[in-house]
Amino acid sequence: MTGHTKSTTKLLNVSVAPLAPKSVEVEYYETTAVTVLITNNLPTPILVEQVILRFQSDAAASSEFVEQNCGRKLGPKELHEQKIVVCPTPVFLANTNMFDVMVKFRPIESGTVQGQLSEVHPRLAYLIIRESTKPCGKLFISFKQPEDMPLALQLEKFARRAGFEPYLAIHDSQPGTGLWKRIEPELLSSVAAAIIWTSHTEWGEGVQKEVKLARKHKIPEILLLEDRLDPPKEYTGTEIEYLRFDPHNPAPAFSKMLTARRNI
Repeated sequence: MTGHTKSTTKLLNVSVAPLAPKSVEVEYYETTAVTVLITNNLPTPILVEQVILRFQSDAAASSEFVEQNCGRKLGPKELHEQKIVVCPTPVFLANTNMFDVMVKFRPIESGTVQGQLSEVHPRLAYLIIRESTKPCGKLFISFKQPEDMPLALQLEKFARRAGFEPYLAIHDSQPGTGLWKRIEPELLSSVAAAIIWTSHTEWGEGVQKEVKLARKHKIPEILLLEDRLDPPKEYTGTEIEYLRFDPHNPAPAFSKMLTARRNI
């Protein structure tokens, strides 16, 4: 993490305290503390209300935010150290992840608190975010090929970040062997099966067969259902919960599912 990179704004000086080299690196789902240093450059006091970190994301929504309320009064030239706990989920961009800092505050003039102001201090520091080393087991990913391949690849990437070993049959080509003879043992050795169900799924039969195999071997199913679709008949009358996702931005739902599965 870079340290003490000061902004060029006039109302506040904002920097990030340096971390030891090893502390710069954090795994997904690990927590680390970022210390933001705020100095009041105004000739009158201010009330610092909130500090927000904006991290890079590789989801459709281009940023991930970590917010911390403060409620700290600062006199002229007074320095405040604000610690903010960060716990990256798979939506955070991997490896070097630059972040900006926004400070929301209110000037205090003649004892009266004024309207809220905000300052953005861009690219003050970074974290290096690595895949989780916590072993969470094999996650079987079921999807309609080739139409839903982009969704499966994103889930595969997020699953690796979360500590799972994702399995996609399309990556495991074995010419001369039967497809289903190959898939069944992979399902049997999985801790769960993630079922990506979209408007394309019913054009084939592969996902439906994999659902039956998962139930045959009592492998927990996680149904990821495209927005605006009714639950498929395979799930009618079952108690299996499902999670909806936006096909244009599935990252939040995929990350939420992986977080829940890690906690089991």
